[in-house]
Amino acid sequence: MSLSAPEIWSLLLSRARAELPEQTFRTWLEPTQAIGLEGDTIIVTAPDRFAAEWNDSKHATLLASYAPIVLGHPLSVAFRVDEERRTRPQMDFFVAPTPESKSLRVAREAEVLRLSERYTFGNFVIGKSNELAAAAAKPANSIRAAHVADLASLLGRAIVELGDSDPALLGQRNCHV
Repeated sequence: MSLSAPEIWSLLLSRARAELPEQTFRTWLEPTQAIGLEGDTIIVTAPDRFAAEWNDSKHATLLASYAPIVLGHPLSVAFRVDEERRTRPQMDFFVAPTPESKSLRVAREAEVLRLSERYTFGNFVIGKSNELAAAAAKPANSIRAAHVADLASLLGRAIVELGDSDPALLGQRNCHV
């Protein structure tokens, strides 16, 4: 009698619980579910893309190494996102978006981007913590973004401006242009 994917996953998880730190197991492996077998690979879902990629890179090989011990034959482990169970969507912020979703997001943000009149250089308070950024942004503000060819030259000019006004500041920063 062959075992189902959830039964196989339960055996692998039992072994992982004994081997891994409890917090690691609870954070990364406990929220997973086996959904099927494809050849010699068990398909396991994770609640979000970050968890799926993390488990795939950190735990899949380890879990596959348990298969010959607990099952008597090799088995690989593949993690996928369970779209119906997204319990931690905030973790997807740590994963680079796919090219098509990134372009859609940029288009959506461009539609809703409304700059406040309060946030202008005239109202900007320059202090010790942001004077390098302010010096770099002022030239960029006067030049159309499409014509800014080299950000390094803008930063170089800002550093020179700050260096001319206060040489001690330039020495405190570890900036190399």
